[in-house]
Amino acid sequence: MSNRLRAFSRPLAVAAVVVSVVAISRGAAAQVTAPSPRTGTWKLNLEKSRFAPDPGPRSQTRRDEHTRDGLTAVVEGVLANGSPISYRYDPRFDGKDYPIVGTGIPSGGETIAVKHIDEFTVESTLKKAGVVVLSRIEVVSKDGRVLTITSQGKTAAGQPTSNMTVYDKQ
Repeated sequence: MSNRLRAFSRPLAVAAVVVSVVAISRGAAAQVTAPSPRTGTWKLNLEKSRFAPDPGPRSQTRRDEHTRDGLTAVVEGVLANGSPISYRYDPRFDGKDYPIVGTGIPSGGETIAVKHIDEFTVESTLKKAGVVVLSRIEVVSKDGRVLTITSQGKTAAGQPTSNMTVYDKQ
């Protein structure tokens, strides 16, 4: 290769690398900054929700941050008996068990395992002492305004439970 060709090729190669790095970083930034429809504050809609056995909570608000790798949820409210609901969990979407910390945790769960199904759907399983106590399908509506969590399992007292909790985005 001649010196003249070499002198022309080097700046061209550097420019190609710079353009590639900029394009990749813009794509990565867009991926990181695009919010999931799950991210936000959700308020329980008692009129649309169904609890068996009754009664459901008096109130509940959840703050969710859904990322590509996992979910952070903080749940606050009041149970039917007046006891506080205040718990959080931070699982990754790898199907492994992660701790749930706080009070008023559904079915007395101690851990949660979560799988990301698609942009709008998450499957989760709560366990107590390593035994599944609640299985849930969590779906955000296509317009991103409603979160519906359908769950089946056992209450903390061991009774069968089947709930549909509906949350409105705030």
